[in-house]
Amino acid sequence: MNQTTAIEILRNNQIISAQFTTPEPGLDQYTIPGCNQPGQTRITLQLPIADAAGFWYGSLQPGARMHLDWNIHFCCGAQYQYPVFALMQRNSCCNCAVTLSNLWDDTTFTAVLDQEHECYKLQIVIAHAAAATKPFQLRLDRRHLPLDQTLSDWRTSLELPAHTFPAAAWDPVYCTWYARHGAVDAAWLEPTAERAVNMGFKTLIVDDGWCYDEYCRVNPDTIADWYHTIGDYQVSQVKFPHFAEHVRRVQAMGMNYMLWVAPHLIGFDSKFYQQHPDAVIEPRVEGYRRLNVHDPAMRNLITQRMAALMREGNLDGLKIDFIDIVRPAPDAPNALATLDFAREPSNAVRSIRPDALIEFRQSYTNCAMLSLGTQFRAGDAPFDYQKNFGRVAEIRLALGDNIPVHADPAFWSKTDPMECVARHMIAMLGGVPMLSMDLLTLSSVEEKVIRNWMNFYSQHQALLNHGHWSILLNNQNIAAMTVEDDQQKIVLLNDANYAEKLIRSTDKKLFMANLSEQTADVAAGHTTDGCGAIVNSRGIPVGGLGEF
Repeated sequence: MNQTTAIEILRNNQIISAQFTTPEPGLDQYTIPGCNQPGQTRITLQLPIADAAGFWYGSLQPGARMHLDWNIHFCCGAQYQYPVFALMQRNSCCNCAVTLSNLWDDTTFTAVLDQEHECYKLQIVIAHAAAATKPFQLRLDRRHLPLDQTLSDWRTSLELPAHTFPAAAWDPVYCTWYARHGAVDAAWLEPTAERAVNMGFKTLIVDDGWCYDEYCRVNPDTIADWYHTIGDYQVSQVKFPHFAEHVRRVQAMGMNYMLWVAPHLIGFDSKFYQQHPDAVIEPRVEGYRRLNVHDPAMRNLITQRMAALMREGNLDGLKIDFIDIVRPAPDAPNALATLDFAREPSNAVRSIRPDALIEFRQSYTNCAMLSLGTQFRAGDAPFDYQKNFGRVAEIRLALGDNIPVHADPAFWSKTDPMECVARHMIAMLGGVPMLSMDLLTLSSVEEKVIRNWMNFYSQHQALLNHGHWSILLNNQNIAAMTVEDDQQKIVLLNDANYAEKLIRSTDKKLFMANLSEQTADVAAGHTTDGCGAIVNSRGIPVGGLGEF
């Protein structure tokens, strides 16, 4: 069994056996029987520490943690992260990857370092909340493959159905959130949408702020009760006195129109809470309590409100936020009920408009959610292009190719230099670009940089959307993300030391965008700065582009 130590599998404290196979050298697979009643499956095994220098699991962090913690713990389920844990080598390959094909149930991974026996003792607990659970696979992959290849092979083993997405899911997005927070209205939105269309953006997401009258911004003083009115989802007549007409005007400009919703959040001052105080659980946080996902009647009331928004506004879709606020918990399983509550509004929206756009955020962008969303966005990263780049890479690792991965909206300081603005734009090219600057107050330099990289995305959209992506790790950092087809390759360079190596590794037409902190020294080629102006240099400047 290729270095695999004894595995013990218990179900409801009774030992059960699993069918063992070795599909190929270095790959062990255990098929764990299904069960016909709720309960728990507990798997324990030992992972030898030899040649391991760090660890990785399916979360927000794309690079490995290049150290060996004494205790490692994470949870996953349909609505949060995914069941993969790997010990990593210093060459950024997997020493051993432990994966499950059960994507839905509440699951915890706990690894404890046993120094005496030179191993991690790993325990996996899976809670089966449903009356019947199908057989599932545990895989131990010791083939020492790069992380992206290991995850790609795992996804293939899941035999997921093919997923198709609306064409508009690949179109660049303008989002109102960082630009205005809750201080959004039709008077600001319409000229902003007009400018966005002119810059190449084709979808508008009106984020939080449309369903209450206050003009407010998030800050340490306002966050304490920010969501106190959430839950009714009635369009503010103060901000949008003629909402349907407003939506039509924006759509006539050539933009899809989406609204933000957070179905799990019920504000203390909402009418919904006053009418259904028993529908919520947990202490008050930021002005809200969480809807009880185990109450189908209350879920249905919220779902019907989402559907009414679509019909009344003739919307093109919804941004469905905060599904991950319900964390997996094997002792009180939530995952299947939360998955149902994600499925219900998704189905309701699509019953009204089959090609509706549905955005999910990073923590619940996993294979279990692929059939419910149409675009999967990186977690919040204002001001931080490196974090945005990393989170886009993480979604690529989780979901693979041909998936509408969306960057978090780029937002920078008005005092940032041109090179910094260009790096924000480059960081988003690992996915579909999204922006949330106030377009009505842009400087001429900001606008030049935005237009330059939006033009690049437009010219290479087919390759960026449907090429094969690779994530090149350098221990805990991303050295580069690359995408290629039979003729061309694009490199998003995050470590300038890899520039020459990546150029020499291909004979295809190559574009290299420099996200790194220094000029990338390369052989002579056509190079431009962040605004698209030709640079007389052998190197690709910071925030610039090289063609080879």
